Amino acid sequence: MKDSEKTKEQLINELLKLRITLKDMPAVYYRTDKEGNFIMINNAGIRLFGYNSLKDMRKKSISKDFYLNPGDREKYLKELKKNKGYLKDYEIVLKKKDGTPLVISDTSRFYYD
Repeated sequence: MKDSEKTKEQLINELLKLRITLKDMPAVYYRTDKEGNFIMINNAGIRLFGYNSLKDMRKKSISKDFYLNPGDREKYLKELKKNKGYLKDYEIVLKKKDGTPLVISDTSRFYYD
């Protein structure tokens, strides 16, 4: 069956399954807008950064509150643009809610919608 032939109910069920999978997977999955505000982050990401909810994280600035060195955000964005909106295994030093450094390997892609 093609996607165009699926009923609205089937599509909603598939989206719900996908949402549950992303929410509960052990790897961190996140999305931000172009200003760097969190649109979504799964439970693994929320826990990794030491927060209780996405709501708590949305009150924060990515460059000021998540990068150990706020200037690294600009370097990251320049690399992302230089690589046509795609980075794989890019190392970033972030920080947890309590200020503890957190070294991560980030794979990112620009999404346009």
